[in-house]
Amino acid sequence: MKFEPHIYEYLEDKEFIGSLHVKISKPSSKPKSRIDYLTDIAAGKKVIHLGCVDHLPLVDQKIASNTWLHKLLHDKAERCLGIDINEEGISYMKNIGYKDALAHNMIEDKPAQQILEEKWDYLILGELLEHIDNPVLFLSQIRQKYGKVIDKVLITVPNGLRWVNIKRVFRNKEVINSDHRFWYTPYTLAKVCTNAGLEVEEFSFLLDYKMVWYSIITKTIYRLRPALLDNLSMISRFS
Repeated sequence: MKFEPHIYEYLEDKEFIGSLHVKISKPSSKPKSRIDYLTDIAAGKKVIHLGCVDHLPLVDQKIASNTWLHKLLHDKAERCLGIDINEEGISYMKNIGYKDALAHNMIEDKPAQQILEEKWDYLILGELLEHIDNPVLFLSQIRQKYGKVIDKVLITVPNGLRWVNIKRVFRNKEVINSDHRFWYTPYTLAKVCTNAGLEVEEFSFLLDYKMVWYSIITKTIYRLRPALLDNLSMISRFS
């Protein structure tokens, strides 16, 4: 999905309105799961997977269930460099065979040669940005250090508009990961990317998991109203 052309005037602070209507088009195909979407895009590409460790105690379990994202990206991509600030996790990854991995803080550390010596198609930030205190500064500094060697940034975050959030409102509840700082919508995520100096190209709504076990009613609702899906993705280009 793409924003209507006039929306970019607001994203770039050229225009202002107190009640901007952002059109969300219907998808042309059935919704994808987040993992399928990311691995399909990474196929045959050179990608950096930032935050690759995930939760270290769950790595073996996720490998066994074929849900560890880094393994799936690694298996599909031409090259997948895993980066994480978790030194213990990176060491463990290397011990189990994922040698193309780097313990590195992309913001605080000096630019890494392993990144600068290659041209990358995508920097993948999967379910990461909602944990960052200042996402505009975070993306801006990555752009300044690595924008010349990375073509695009692919971000996925929990969708603030998702159906499960609406259901919980009727129970007077918010259920959230206690480390999250933000709920994102297409416009607010695009605003963060734009303010960080990125050019937003497209966005999508995604499932947490494949729709195999969803009821016919749920599948129909999701196909007609994609903004109710679990996750939001956005592809932006370093400008």
